[in-house]
Amino acid sequence: MSEQKQQQGQKPQQPKVDQLLQNNMGLKPIATVYRYPSGVVEETVTNWLESRGINTNSIMVRVIPKDEWRGATTLAKAANSTHLPFLVVLFKQLVEEDDYAIEGGLKTDVMKQLKAGLNNFRDFSQFHLRENTPLNKVLTEFNGHKVNWILQKKQRRAYTVLDSDMVMAMCFKLPKNEISNYQFDFLEKPVSKVNPETRRKEFWFNVAFSRVRAKRRPMQDPLNDIR
Repeated sequence: MSEQKQQQGQKPQQPKVDQLLQNNMGLKPIATVYRYPSGVVEETVTNWLESRGINTNSIMVRVIPKDEWRGATTLAKAANSTHLPFLVVLFKQLVEEDDYAIEGGLKTDVMKQLKAGLNNFRDFSQFHLRENTPLNKVLTEFNGHKVNWILQKKQRRAYTVLDSDMVMAMCFKLPKNEISNYQFDFLEKPVSKVNPETRRKEFWFNVAFSRVRAKRRPMQDPLNDIR
């Protein structure tokens, strides 16, 4: 099979999509159901970062179902703050000078603390993450608040949890001020399997995407007055 035919086969079949919207009753759908793969979400967030001028070579985006976090206080707090069934976590491999700075001349007691907590970095130096980086600026604008990085010392890595509502708004091309006018109903528990190429566990969610309907005062039904 040629590459062109393979690409054609991967494209959505528009007539079948159009057929889902056709009926003889003049009805329009009140929601659209999507098969929502975690891998596509990760790729979409990564592409969005690149579109904002961020080099993603040292960045990995992962989608984690809320019930699969393992004892991390930060993830537990984030899970309790969102109605969505998953979290989007951004990992950043730390690059000296770009992401963190090291300063010498520490007092003995400070040095001991660093040796105990940052033994994978230079023990004789002070370590701190830089705040004024292009990535932090983009994520602060995205989340609407200062980025909270959690340091994974042994791996020379840090991670932060992205705002779930903003992820959904970005994925579905919604302006930030419009997100409250739409709702996402996840119809069942996620289905998971391991991708044989990446060896990562991936998830699929079925989500109904709809606009929040305005609440109107119901008309009085005369049948209720019959005794």
